[in-house]
Amino acid sequence: MTAGTLPAPITIVASLSDDPNFKGSIHDDVSARVFGYQSALIPGPVVYGYLSQIPIEVWGLAWVERGTMSSHSRRPVYHGDDVIVSCSAIESTVVSATLRLTARNTAGQEVASGEATLPYGSAEPPDVAKFPVIPLEDPPPMVPVDEFGVGRRFGSNPIVMTREVLDHHLAEFSERWPGYAAQGVAHTGYLMRRLVRDSVLSYRHETPGIFVTAWMQHFALARLGDSLATSGVVNAIYERKGQHYYDSDHVVIANGNKVIALARRSTIYVVRRSVAA
Repeated sequence: MTAGTLPAPITIVASLSDDPNFKGSIHDDVSARVFGYQSALIPGPVVYGYLSQIPIEVWGLAWVERGTMSSHSRRPVYHGDDVIVSCSAIESTVVSATLRLTARNTAGQEVASGEATLPYGSAEPPDVAKFPVIPLEDPPPMVPVDEFGVGRRFGSNPIVMTREVLDHHLAEFSERWPGYAAQGVAHTGYLMRRLVRDSVLSYRHETPGIFVTAWMQHFALARLGDSLATSGVVNAIYERKGQHYYDSDHVVIANGNKVIALARRSTIYVVRRSVAA
């Protein structure tokens, strides 16, 4: 597409997978209602994946090789909701092209927003040596809110990108673009979902966490047969209106030696209870 062209909106029926890790989280009906939600929430990384459907259609795999995307969750998305993803016209500068992304529900409320860019040049990936891969503990340790601080590292166990893994996540994101499956490339939403999942499996907290914002920079494609792991570290801790947040940096690493993507995100790790259990 050329500058000034407006890609068509995409309607996606939001759906939850049967992930056993959802039990006891806000992606489980009973637990979600404890925190004031009407039912189980669609995970923020899945909504991130919904937003990504427009830039991949516009720019193809060049975007997954070197592009960026941000996402800010604004309202809950529930199983069965229709999510309408739209964007601004492409804005071009001398260094990149940009799309501003919005996801709305059928009431017209904005549930998420973001921005995708396609730089004309490639960015230099971070030094993989600065991001050690630490095995996950089973079970994950319980960390009180006042002991979770800057410098905490998240664990990860390598997972091979098989056809089964790829197909499962393409279905989870209701992905329409055929290039991921045809060329055996990991979905950008899977990369985000994987690093978020690893952080969730690294520690237990007083409440389930909530995805708030995220930004990702791609450096290379992850393909079928690659062994993928993540490495992340907490770089800020703060409290707002009774909810406890952390900011963190993460990388996705292929085959132990190649950084595929860098992500920066904000997470509520202890949620204010709005409804008594």
